[in-house]
Amino acid sequence: MKFKLTKQILLWTLCGILTAYLCLVTFAHPSLGLVAALSLELGFFLFMLIFRKINAKRKSEQKKKLVINVLIETTKPISILRKIFDSGTIAVLALAVILFSLDLSALCAAISGNFKYAKAAYIISPFPLISECHPAFSLEIYSGARIESGKFEEAHKYTDFLLDLRKSIYGENNWRYGGMLGNLAGLYYKEGNFEKAIKTYQQSIKVCTAAEGNKHLGSAYTRLANSYRAIGQFDKAKICYEKALAMRIDEYGANSLRVAETKFELASLLSVTNQNKLAETYRFDAQKIVKSQKKNKSNDLVGLISLIAFSFAVSYFLFGKRGFLTGLAIKKIERKINQGADSNPEDLALLSKLKA
Repeated sequence: MKFKLTKQILLWTLCGILTAYLCLVTFAHPSLGLVAALSLELGFFLFMLIFRKINAKRKSEQKKKLVINVLIETTKPISILRKIFDSGTIAVLALAVILFSLDLSALCAAISGNFKYAKAAYIISPFPLISECHPAFSLEIYSGARIESGKFEEAHKYTDFLLDLRKSIYGENNWRYGGMLGNLAGLYYKEGNFEKAIKTYQQSIKVCTAAEGNKHLGSAYTRLANSYRAIGQFDKAKICYEKALAMRIDEYGANSLRVAETKFELASLLSVTNQNKLAETYRFDAQKIVKSQKKNKSNDLVGLISLIAFSFAVSYFLFGKRGFLTGLAIKKIERKINQGADSNPEDLALLSKLKA
């Protein structure tokens, strides 16, 4: 009971922290999509809370819990393993709460302008030690939300801080630093400062290429091409689009949404330069990719529904009135009662509930 209560407290605390993240981003850029996401998450929490309360009162669910408890309590190795598993779960949840609390405090400090504390908190967190992890990713998302809201001056403060943070942790020759330069270039592009965007994208690509080769550079080349297109340098834009397309096909496959994005942008360039037939070909290919990805998502939903139906069938087979585990639990209680030595009056009541 103690384990269960502690686990629930930690779970709800973690949910609260994640909701706080979503609230901050939603207020930073109150778009319909983010408001819908926040509403959906809050609705999901309420639904799960109500569902758990209703489900706990169901006779079949109570019986299932009885069966599991009987099997665990009467099988010593499983009982020991359960305690180890519960302890491990609580330790992991507690660690997650501590880490996300630290990260959230750093995010709130950066938003309020206390960059000194934010930097110290982000540096001591273990996230920078994890491969492929972006330190201060929460602030990166928040900064992106402010950019989408047109708060460019504020976004520049966060981007400068993030560049300084990554430089302090990784140095100027790391792909993560190069990636943040790409974010700065994107900010310049949003401001309409295309010359600075081009220069910064080139700098980002140079750093990332030296560190990791062409890995994940399809996005940077696509956006560099967009910048060239914006100032009318169409030949340079086309070269960059073709590079981006080759990189993305090689890295993600020809049917990737990333490939579709570059094809859509290239089609726009070809339309501007009056190559309408070729533009239509690229646009058609991109639309075809998008449709196939939507179909895959639909298949995933069918698979999920099938999995849920299968889990109900397995649950009935194991925990139904004549279920395999229910029968095993009944035999264990009956054996305990027949032996007499370790039995108690509660065993008869428990046996009656299991057979009901």
